[in-house]
Amino acid sequence: NDTVINAPTLESALRDSAMISGQFTQREVQKLAADLRAGSMTYTPKILSERNISPELGRADRVRGITATVVALLLVIGAMVAYYRFAGIIASVAVIFNLLILWATLQNLEATLTLAGIAGIILTVGMAVDANVLVFERIKEELSLTGRISSSIAAGYKRAFSAILDSNITTILAGIILLGFDAGPIKSFAINLIIGIASSMFTALFMTRVYFAHWLKNNANAKLHMSRWFQGVRFPFLRWTKVAASVSIILITLGSSLLWTHRSSAIGMDFTGGYALEVSVQGTADQVETSLKKAGVESRDFQVKGLAPSDRVRILLSKNLDAPGNAFAHIPELSAQSVNPRLAWVFDALTTEGLEPSAESWTSMSGQMSDAMRNNALLGLLIAFVSIYIYLAFRFEFAFAASALICLIHDVAITLGVIGVLNTLGIDVQIDLNTIAALMTIIGYSLNDTIIIFDRVREEMALQPHAPLPSIVNQALNTTLSRTTITSGTTLLVLIALVVLGGPSIFSFALVMTIGVFFGTLSSWFIASPLVIALQTQVHRKEKAAASG
Repeated sequence: NDTVINAPTLESALRDSAMISGQFTQREVQKLAADLRAGSMTYTPKILSERNISPELGRADRVRGITATVVALLLVIGAMVAYYRFAGIIASVAVIFNLLILWATLQNLEATLTLAGIAGIILTVGMAVDANVLVFERIKEELSLTGRISSSIAAGYKRAFSAILDSNITTILAGIILLGFDAGPIKSFAINLIIGIASSMFTALFMTRVYFAHWLKNNANAKLHMSRWFQGVRFPFLRWTKVAASVSIILITLGSSLLWTHRSSAIGMDFTGGYALEVSVQGTADQVETSLKKAGVESRDFQVKGLAPSDRVRILLSKNLDAPGNAFAHIPELSAQSVNPRLAWVFDALTTEGLEPSAESWTSMSGQMSDAMRNNALLGLLIAFVSIYIYLAFRFEFAFAASALICLIHDVAITLGVIGVLNTLGIDVQIDLNTIAALMTIIGYSLNDTIIIFDRVREEMALQPHAPLPSIVNQALNTTLSRTTITSGTTLLVLIALVVLGGPSIFSFALVMTIGVFFGTLSSWFIASPLVIALQTQVHRKEKAAASG
């Protein structure tokens, strides 16, 4: 009827979906949705203008990220070969094939690779290495008992299967639930995770076994050498329970309070929103970044992206700049005056460096994570936790499932606490959608470690039905020590390489994952296992009381 309903700016090609962003009331949103559903119109679109936006990871960051990834992969391969020798070569080939399968699948799906997707890939690589390590450790145990290579390899795969299956199924359950999130980074993480786990199961349980089968056909291959650095270790894990619990409580309590105190700077633009400015400058995006830093804007409070033509840039500014002590603190709110005072401040900062800004476009933007998306994310996470709990309760017992769930919550809490401490120390680590993906990776790692230990506890309980539970748990922790140490160690090699060599764009992301994997491994030893003993003891007391009553 010749009435314009809405005139949004196209920021990407129209395919199967599109998004209109801006400031709307709930009534305006409902009316717009109703108008759009009223029926399509036949028309021929005409391109009035076109702009290309630079990637979030610039060319220099991509080069550094690729370099860090190659270095990390070489470190992992070197560690595996150094410890497991020939078996380490087989595992390394399987991991590379796992990456190739994952990459080919993503290409066929035309999926976009994001930082959150990289988190999913790192988790799947870690789980692929973990599956191989678990099999090799079982083979090593069988070799010590029988000395026969063929039967030891067969028994190693058979005995490791249940632990690998449980850890992968629980992670896939979480991934399937995360697919329902509207937030792009979270969905990207889930897609990479599910595909990666499927391919890692294939490479770890089938491909490596085929290699061993062909290797065994050669009669000259009569020995399989592996290092035994952890053999005979009897570390008293349970004696450190009180110390570990005290440190955790202090870190969580202190860190949470510090995170709340610094929430204005610790919460990223994905949640808080901010301001968006498009401007023409006589310079590059890097020069714009330098100008804003010289004007007193912290790097965590802005992003600069190049546009096409090359003299245009988009500047994203955090709402944190309005906080006391920051650049916009004393600037009045936008009024009816012709000049936007915040825009004028940015122009002054750019003009001081000789960039001669012009052709401005200033808008206020909401966060990518709206209240509805946040609530859906929390609901999805709750459903994932409940699903994991039900599966573990079915596969193990109540005490094991409850301990694993409490440990997951502990790992997320302590990671957030450390983020609060780091912000207090002046290390810029922000909570954004990529940080959420990193936290999900941490949950996957912690759960994987915990299930491996619980699987061994369950096995030892069946073999020693009358042995005290603390003795069984401590024995299981020492038996799986090499597996957890090697898996977490190789994963930390990857993450430390990303922290040191990956560049500023992925620094926070990699640092959060490093913190989480480190504390997640420790919690599997010193938090989850003692919890099993405490809960299992309580269950037995109730059973005895019910029987006597």
